[in-house]
Amino acid sequence: MDEFVEGRSIGAFHLNVVLWPLLVTIADGFDLVVMGYAAPEIIKILNFDRSAMGVILSSSLVGMLIGTPIAGYLGDRFGRKPLIVLSTLLFGLATCSTVLAASVAQFCALRFVAGVGLAGIIPNATALVSEFIPRRVRGAFLIVVQLGVQIGGIVPGLVAAYLVSRYGWEVLFHIGGAAPVVLATVLVFVLPESIKYLSLVPSKRAELLRIARALDPRGHLPDDAVFALKSTGSRGALSPLVPLRNGMHIITPLLWLLAVVNLFTTLLMASWAPTVLRDIGLSPEAAALTATLFGLGGLIGSFMLTVGFNRYGFLVIVAFYIVAIPSMALIGQPFVDRGVLPWLVLVTGICVAGTQSAINSAFGMLYPTTIRSNCVGWGMAIGRLGAIGGPLFGGFLMSKQLSGTAFFETAALPLVFGVLIAGVLTYACRQRFGGWTLDERAKGEA
Repeated sequence: MDEFVEGRSIGAFHLNVVLWPLLVTIADGFDLVVMGYAAPEIIKILNFDRSAMGVILSSSLVGMLIGTPIAGYLGDRFGRKPLIVLSTLLFGLATCSTVLAASVAQFCALRFVAGVGLAGIIPNATALVSEFIPRRVRGAFLIVVQLGVQIGGIVPGLVAAYLVSRYGWEVLFHIGGAAPVVLATVLVFVLPESIKYLSLVPSKRAELLRIARALDPRGHLPDDAVFALKSTGSRGALSPLVPLRNGMHIITPLLWLLAVVNLFTTLLMASWAPTVLRDIGLSPEAAALTATLFGLGGLIGSFMLTVGFNRYGFLVIVAFYIVAIPSMALIGQPFVDRGVLPWLVLVTGICVAGTQSAINSAFGMLYPTTIRSNCVGWGMAIGRLGAIGGPLFGGFLMSKQLSGTAFFETAALPLVFGVLIAGVLTYACRQRFGGWTLDERAKGEA
């Protein structure tokens, strides 16, 4: 099976495999940050205090923390496709229902359910794409899929700037909920199951042959063709120890820590930047559009990393963080010209939000098929600890009446630890793989 996948030229089928997960991650990215753009209006209209809004902002992330390892495990057990379809449908329905909430508890409950749905997207989409794409271009294709999160994260700011004043904050959730519900229906008919997963399930042989022939339409594959994976080992248990096995006991914890730092900082910015930018004097529309540049920067950074991360691994993240620290700390400083502010937000987005696509891709590149969704799920779940902490920490800072300039200075501090972690990861990966490129096999393994 490995030789079959590696030997295929990139064609229309590969592009189809990437397209649908990309659309799902766009919807994922929209939902991930939508509450941050609705927050200023909800605080004003429903008279919620800012610390309570911090809890609401983190509720979906708690759902993701709980749901991600379970979704990854179920993806390894029952297939990538059903988990992607059901997860997309669940978070779409929960997002649509958010407009019915009238109390903090109701908002928290609905956002928690949406988070459980979101939890199944990245682990299974990452595994699905990893198992169709040849190793030589896998990193770039995985980052393309992760671009969806950045693209989706831009849209709520545009909706907030141009539609919320006319239709109310509810329009954000009407759009963010209806799109994934429609998409989930379409996925049932157009999304293929992972070919490597199917090779592990004898009862799925007919589907395996159909997809293999679509992947290689000129190959005239015989009915008795035999597919076997070189990757050894059984499907892992639902345990955080699974990603630590097979010599990954150093790289995996470091990657988890990096995910925590990056998601903490990304969600701190994505959740509170629209509100804090108002506090430093921007109009509601200008604050929404300026905050959108953080997501746009993430999209640009992800594009940059499609080449850089594949070649130089975690060394690129070291460089990105070194740039991000001063750019974030300068946002809102009184001596910085107001015209420079959007550029600082954009650069920060490039170097922080953009980095998350590379981290997610690393989870998909480092583990074998039998446990890939499981390992991606645990990595994303651990990272969600940072994602939960970011909005909560922002709410704490807001409750202390911290100035906007002090807010952004404080937000830059975790990236100092990020530089150290990414630097050690760079060394550890060089030792294991004998170069910059990441792989699921150590150097010397067949």
